[in-house]
Amino acid sequence: MKFTKRILSLLLLLVFLCCFALSVSAADGDPYTYKVRIFPGNNGTVESGADYIEMAGIAANSRVTISMPDSFTIAFAGDKITLNDNTKYIIRGVRISGQDSLTTMNFAVTQDMDFVVAYGMLGNAVEYTLNFIDYATREEIPGHPPITYFGTIGDSPVIAFHHIDGYRPRAYNITGTLKDPSDGPNIWNLEYIREETESSQGGESSQGGESSQGGESSQGGESSQGGESSQGGESSQGGESSQGGESSQGGESSQGGESSQGGESSQGGESSQGGESSQGGESSESSQGGESSESSGSSGSSSPFDSSTPEEIINIDDSSNVPLGPGGGDGSGGLSPIAIAGIAGGGVLGIGLIAWLIAAAKKRKRKE
Repeated sequence: MKFTKRILSLLLLLVFLCCFALSVSAADGDPYTYKVRIFPGNNGTVESGADYIEMAGIAANSRVTISMPDSFTIAFAGDKITLNDNTKYIIRGVRISGQDSLTTMNFAVTQDMDFVVAYGMLGNAVEYTLNFIDYATREEIPGHPPITYFGTIGDSPVIAFHHIDGYRPRAYNITGTLKDPSDGPNIWNLEYIREETESSQGGESSQGGESSQGGESSQGGESSQGGESSQGGESSQGGESSQGGESSQGGESSQGGESSQGGESSQGGESSQGGESSQGGESSESSQGGESSESSGSSGSSSPFDSSTPEEIINIDDSSNVPLGPGGGDGSGGLSPIAIAGIAGGGVLGIGLIAWLIAAAKKRKRKE
């Protein structure tokens, strides 16, 4: 009887240990912070006089940016690393400590990280220019002129995006291979889209007014899919408009009729949402005579801004999106060290308890 009670108590202890391990694992959702450090290496100095720049208390999966305002400065955590001799060297970027290749300058933090500034020789350098482009207008974003950097031919520097109020970047980082100037200029265009005017199905967009699928649309008047349609009034120019009917302004248009979203529609030209569109030029859901953000031109291909989250990195050489830096590109991290220790400890205790029970059972059999 005593042996049975002992066995039951030990089983209850094992259950308790398992529950403890699970509770520690659940506590993994609690904040656990990391730190990022940048060392200047042999050719740079930290402006504050410290041996390195450190940012501590970074929440897991938070994104941080190591800025490079020019080829002679690294800015991070309110401090800077500058060259000891900017007539001889340039800053190529940063690399993860212990590695040789350059890494991304904007990344999700999933562990403690150490970086070292990477340098190059100024005498062998070529210029490359980073432009900040409005995707819709294909023009430079006002107030954000191009930045000229220096790099080595054949090198593939990585530059983080610059935060611009009211705009969302296409990617967090941009890279490319620097070529000989005799083969053409090294010009990189980092695209942005205006967040407040981004066209969406159920949002706002204009062709001289407001437009949405299920909202308002106008070309000098009001129009809705499922409501009234007009160009300057409640009726159409030469026809009626409906979802599932016909509408004409010198052509035929419908959603569910002879023309569809993804088919042909004309107001003196071809138009579609997801297909071809023109009112004297190329158009998609939100443009007249220009390029659109929701669908690109007559090919119906998707916009690089379809996702609400910027790409990790774009390569101007081949447009591939291959994460180069820490965090694997998606910001996903594993269990915290506390959870791992708790689970491991519970497992060891459980195994020890089972071994003890087996030994006790064998001893009891010998006595019998």
